Amino acid sequence: MTQRDDKLQIFCKAWPVKNSGRFDKNSFFLDWDTHLISCPNQVSIPFEPGKTVHFPASECAICPLRSGCTNSKRGRTVSIHPDEALMQELRARQSTA
Repeated sequence: MTQRDDKLQIFCKAWPVKNSGRFDKNSFFLDWDTHLISCPNQVSIPFEPGKTVHFPASECAICPLRSGCTNSKRGRTVSIHPDEALMQELRARQSTA
């Protein structure tokens, strides 16, 4: 993400996230310190901004939350925007008065 001065505030809509009724990206936790993404079933894998993460098919196949997450035999994927941290900040701000 491009660094910005702490005093600079950005006010705009973040791109919406959706996944056809299944868990969307907001259901996943991105740890920016360790660069790990965790799924709703607490499986964690590394991520890089601007890349797509691929959760292991073996983990997804046995997941009790699978039906709410993916129907792919290859496991769940999540695209991480190059400015994902900013997108998360904007989504959080949009949900407040």
